[in-house]
Formats: sequence, C-alpha cells, structure tokens
Amino acid sequence: MRALTDSNSWYENSVVYHVYPRTFCDALGEGTGNVEGILGKLDYLAQLHVNTLYVQDICSALPHLLDEDADGVKEREVLSSLSTAIQERGMRLLVDLPAAYTSPAHPWFLRSLKGDAPFDAYYLWRRGKGKTNRRPPDGRKDYGKSVWRTENGSDWYMHRLGNPLLDWGNAALREAFVAFARDLLSLGVDGFVVPADDMHVTAFSEGASIMERDAAYALIEAFVGTVKATGPCVFVLDIGADTLSRAKSLTYADGIRSSAHLPRNVQAFRNPRMPRLKQVLGGWQAGAYGRFVPNLYYESAALPRALGWLASDCGDYRKEAACMFATAFYMLRGTPFVYQGQEIGLLGHSLKRLSDITDPRFSRLAGLKLLSRIPFINRALLDRFGALASDNARSAMPWTALLPNAGFTAGTLRVPLDASYMQLNVQADLEKGDGVIAYFSRLLALRANPEYSAVLKYGVYKEYYPHSKDLYVYSRSYKGVTFIVVCNLRESSVPFTLPDRVAFADATLLLANYDMPAHLGAVTLRPYECMVYRLK
Repeated sequence: MRALTDSNSWYENSVVYHVYPRTFCDALGEGTGNVEGILGKLDYLAQLHVNTLYVQDICSALPHLLDEDADGVKEREVLSSLSTAIQERGMRLLVDLPAAYTSPAHPWFLRSLKGDAPFDAYYLWRRGKGKTNRRPPDGRKDYGKSVWRTENGSDWYMHRLGNPLLDWGNAALREAFVAFARDLLSLGVDGFVVPADDMHVTAFSEGASIMERDAAYALIEAFVGTVKATGPCVFVLDIGADTLSRAKSLTYADGIRSSAHLPRNVQAFRNPRMPRLKQVLGGWQAGAYGRFVPNLYYESAALPRALGWLASDCGDYRKEAACMFATAFYMLRGTPFVYQGQEIGLLGHSLKRLSDITDPRFSRLAGLKLLSRIPFINRALLDRFGALASDNARSAMPWTALLPNAGFTAGTLRVPLDASYMQLNVQADLEKGDGVIAYFSRLLALRANPEYSAVLKYGVYKEYYPHSKDLYVYSRSYKGVTFIVVCNLRESSVPFTLPDRVAFADATLLLANYDMPAHLGAVTLRPYECMVYRLK
C-alpha cells in the first residue's frame, strides 16, 4: 500500500485519465466494464503519459466495497490490487466520493425508509401537503418533474434524477463519510472528486439563498479538514456552473472542477459561440491564477462527445479537430482530464430512436409515444435532446476491430457499441503511428517535460483576437519563457497574422497537428490546424 506523502503538489503536476468503468473494458465476460478491465489496460494508459487515473462512480463498479460480508472483502481486494498496480507504474488514483446522493436500492436508503436511526435522518425527508399529505411539499421541478418522490404517499424525499439526495447537514452522515473516505485511503486511494454543487443541507428551501449555499460549503470545508488530518490526500471539488467568486473562496480544495465552459453555458449547441467560450475560459484562467488549480476538461461521462458540439462538421478532419481542441485546452493552466476515447477522437454514439436514450434527464421523451411515432417529430426530438444525452459518451470503448464487440467483452454485450468501431478503435489508431493517440502522447509529454513544466503551471495567460469566431490564439509566459498557442477553430482555411507586439524572431516549434506546419507570421491556417511555438 502506498505510504501517504508529505505533499500534495503531485496533483498540480498530474495528467489525469478519466474512466467510466461500466463502458471501459470487461475482463470477466460480464458484458459490462469492471475494475478488473481497468487493471488490464494500465500499460496502455502509461504510454499516453498520464500519471493519474480517475475512476468515476467507483461505488457502482464495486457496490459492496465497504460491506463486511464476503462480497465486500473481495471488492476491497480488487480495489487494493488496482491501487498497487497503479503505484507500480508511478501513477496515482482518484475516485468519486458519492456524497450528494445514493441509489434508491442503497442499504442506507432502504433503512431510512424503515425509519431506522441514524439512517432516517440521512436524507431530505418532508411531509407532503394537504390533509392526507398526498401532494409534494413544494412545486420545485427538475427536467419537468417534481424534485420530490414518495414511497408511502405521505412522506416525501428530495431526489435528483431518481436518486435520493443526502442531507449533508446531518452530523451522523458526515461522520459516516469521514469513515468511508478513510477506508478508501487505507486501500490506496490518493484523493477524491467531490460533487459539491449537488450537496444539500436541511436548510435548503425553494429559492435557496447564497447564505444557505455558504453553509453547505462550510460543512464541506470542515469535512475535508477532518479527512486530511488522517494524512495528505487530494480533494477536487466539482462546483458545476457555480461562480468564479465561489471558486476563489475554496482555498482548501486542491483542484476545482467547473462546467462553466460546457455546452449549456456557451449559449449554443452544435454551433457554439466561440467568442463566448473563449471569454469563459479566459476569465477562469485569470481568476484562477495564484488562487486555485482548475480542471481542464471538455469531455466526461455526462457530456456529449466534444467533436459533436465543438466540431460537428469536422468530417474528414476528425483527427485534426481532435488534436486541435486537445491543444487549445491542455496548454492552459490547470490539471488536464482526458476522458476515455477522447484520445482516439471518438464521435458521439449514434442514437437512432428516442428509446435509445437512457439518460434520465431525457429518457422521459421515449414515453411520448404518439409524438415519437411521427417520423419528423421523432427525428427533431432525437436531434435536439439525444445529442445532449450522456449516452453519447457511454458507449463501449472500442479496442480493436479484429475481435467481437470491439474487444470490449468476450461475453454478451450489455452496453451500447457504436458502429464506427470498425474504423475508430485503439488498435487501428496505434497502428497508424501518426494517429490521435500519438499526438496526445506528444502533447501530454510536453506538459511533463521539466524544461517547460514551470511555464505550463505558472505562465500568465494572454489572449489575442478575443472576438474572432475562427481563431483561438493565446500565450503563456513565465520568467522569460513564452509559449504561443495558435488554433484554427474552423473546418475551413482561415487567414492568420501574428500580432506585431509578439516577438517571434527566434521561435521554436514544439507541436503541430499537420506535417510542415505554417511559420509564424502572415499565413493561412488549414482546417483545424494548431501549432505551439516557444518564443525567445
């Protein structure tokens, strides 16, 4: 087991690979991914130059993890084996801490239903309205449905997408999570991603005030301090689309994960407003400087694939687009998170029917049977909502075209597999030698290069052409070293002139996604072309 170190500076130097276990790899023939499948792919991850693994939803992959029965013992051994194998490769392990809600089948919730202490106070229960308590406590809704559910017709619990929300204001619950986190640390976990934006306290009511949100974050801060008293470990807080001022106040967090730059916050899908996207990224770069370490990510298990919303018309330039957007994001200040399949430029899973949508935010559309039977309405609904569904990023990881089920499982496939796997798979990309994986490896190796790590960690961000919808150009400067990153955001050629105020008499090309890249100066950038130069 890895000994706890005296410093958490490793997180700021990390390049993280984000795994959604259910769809990553099945090593047991079960038809869905498992932790054993992750174990078999660690050497592949090491060659990508990632040094940290983030396993999302670990408690779904190992549902009996902390049970005292035989299943619990076995799953603890599996997690310990994963941690040991990761350590042997000089890597670290982050996992989700499921502190916002549980499933309705979780033992805690089942005991809460029975009124067993202390579990009866773990969740956000309210009496219903009316003489018989048959109506929800209030009118709040989420994705068109009440945030309240009942099992007995009178007592209601608050939920998110069907999952009962935990009452973080309950002291006994917080103590249970302290014990849970410490157990995971004892099994070799190095840190946690915490869903701070979804964590509630009893005081929350309709139109919750900023003061009530402050109370929730104060409890999270106390919790983090208690766990860290055990020994050094990392806490990354997912604050959703919360404000930059909020992020600046979370000084106890090792990293901040914000969705402020993601589709719903840049005002358009499939044709995002690039100036708005750049404005958000630039604002967080400036706001984070000297205050916190932001996560750099644009794909996850809850999002559409990036090439579906950032470059939906990339066509024959899929590789160039995938490499360019990786460069645009990962040369910024922060900790890169690479989501599985992103490194081969996976496209969104092709959903053909409304019934294919399992994302609970949109799956209710499949119930609109009358409308869904009308072809053009079915297509319009699928295009509008299916493109935003998490199903897009939760298809089976395609490892090879030479084995059934893309090499994902030797059993009966129980998760979607996109038909594009015959062309887009890990083996095919590796065999090209100059595929997306090879580019990702060079990009991530650049971040790990000791000669350049300081400017990537601390370099001041300056953007050029902020109002351009075609170009994303910025520099990073630190102690006399300057990088300039030039990205064509479009599927067409775009003229580009380097600003006169940037000295480029002595420029060294560090990275490019085309052979024979353009020299700095007045040039025409090819579709989705990107370059990284060091200026002296």
